[in-house]
Amino acid sequence: MTWVIWAFGMAQIFATVSPAMHEEFEIDLLKPVYERFGLFYYGCCEPLEKKIDIIRKIKNVRKISVSPWANIDESADNMGKDYVLSLKPNPAFIAAAFNEQEIRKQIEAAVKACKRSGSPMEMILKDVSTVSYKLEFLDQWNRIAMEYATA
Repeated sequence: MTWVIWAFGMAQIFATVSPAMHEEFEIDLLKPVYERFGLFYYGCCEPLEKKIDIIRKIKNVRKISVSPWANIDESADNMGKDYVLSLKPNPAFIAAAFNEQEIRKQIEAAVKACKRSGSPMEMILKDVSTVSYKLEFLDQWNRIAMEYATA
């Protein structure tokens, strides 16, 4: 049996600094640690579309997070076929009310960008702190996401 251990890294505190500063104070320092793992997932809710080039310097990265605050088109274009675009749809669209139009708009934009760039994509609905006691919102979101995933 072969085991591959995934690791996860993020640098939310560097979200607003230049790519050069992010590289110097995060990538360069932690790259030796990140590369000790088999496969690596980078990012959380920080927009990374302008930092894909510095993330490429970590040899074992396979997935890069694309948060609701990132530019999906630029992210997909900069990743190409090299990484899985890990879409984090905006959880606000299921928080107080179910906003199907915005959910579809965001997922459609991501699917279109990934098809154009050849980027594989996964969707992870995370950071959901409330659905206003309406658990059916999660089922409805899942139904919509699966509609696009199986189209």
